[in-house]
Amino acid sequence: EIINHGFPIANGDIVIQIGREHQFQRLVEVLDQPEWLTDNRFASRKGWLDNIEVIRSAIYLWAGNRSSVEVADALAAAGIAAAPVFTASDVVTDPHVANRNMVMSYSLTDGGPEVMTPGNPVKLSKVAEGPDTPPPSLGQQTNDILREELNLSLDEITTLRDSGVVR
Repeated sequence: EIINHGFPIANGDIVIQIGREHQFQRLVEVLDQPEWLTDNRFASRKGWLDNIEVIRSAIYLWAGNRSSVEVADALAAAGIAAAPVFTASDVVTDPHVANRNMVMSYSLTDGGPEVMTPGNPVKLSKVAEGPDTPPPSLGQQTNDILREELNLSLDEITTLRDSGVVR
């Protein structure tokens, strides 16, 4: 049994993984909970999971008002596998994500607002950073899909459009 769970803190969430006794001991030291080492509730890996809410409460208090990145960094510095949990807005504003071109903006072909799309995680000199073309706008490929996938004629598609079944 291992602890591989999310832990809420005042400023977000973190994920921690503890699978070995020496890792639990490091957590005990970081959280300043030495009594846990002799507490029967935490005497086994199963006990860690059975009492995870006690651990969650202690982590919440210990983290205080620090950010999820600061808390994860402090745990990692103590040898505990930990990471911040990012929201969508955290991801799109993250400097590392921006520096690696992992979120890219494109104008749609219909002149609408820009949309964000994931960048290519493969970073090779002759591989594009993002898609070759902007993503299609809503409904842009409807006729093609109805013709190719359902073998509908243009007259049948027009009838569907006129009746409001498709846009």
